[in-house]
Amino acid sequence: MSASTMSKNSTGATKPKSRDSISGSCRVSTGRRARRSIGRETLWGGWVVKTPAGAAHPYSFYFAGDTGYSPDFRDIGARFGGFDLALIPIGAYAPRWFMHAQHVDPQEAVQIFKDVHARKAIGIHWGVFELADDPLDEPPRLLAEAVHQAGLPPDAFTVLEHGQMIRLDTPASN
Repeated sequence: MSASTMSKNSTGATKPKSRDSISGSCRVSTGRRARRSIGRETLWGGWVVKTPAGAAHPYSFYFAGDTGYSPDFRDIGARFGGFDLALIPIGAYAPRWFMHAQHVDPQEAVQIFKDVHARKAIGIHWGVFELADDPLDEPPRLLAEAVHQAGLPPDAFTVLEHGQMIRLDTPASN
């Protein structure tokens, strides 16, 4: 944002002054940092980005981050009233006995989709690096099965091909 679209409040903090600005919020997610031998207690987070009420082109976006499943997702859905688009991890989940606290599997990802009341979701965090025991190509297949089992339309929660682009329409333009 340019300086002309920002203003300062009485405490000196800058805030957007345009009706078409966006707001962001870091929300809790769960996980465990395992890249160091000390300092493993870390607050993990996802991001909520929304245009303000009354925006000319309203849109809401949720990035779940690198996370295990927790009831926090129901709280996020209740607090923010749902999202036009959510990016939810679907990979690096096996073996479950070890990875369940750090990474959701595709079935849990569908539960997050429902919990946060997303209209559409894209599966992320899969197919790039061998971080766990699940095959690199397994998460999209299991996601499609979980979406079907949940009775959702196939395009409600899907994955993109590497390099694929999609158009993100605003709710009013659908």
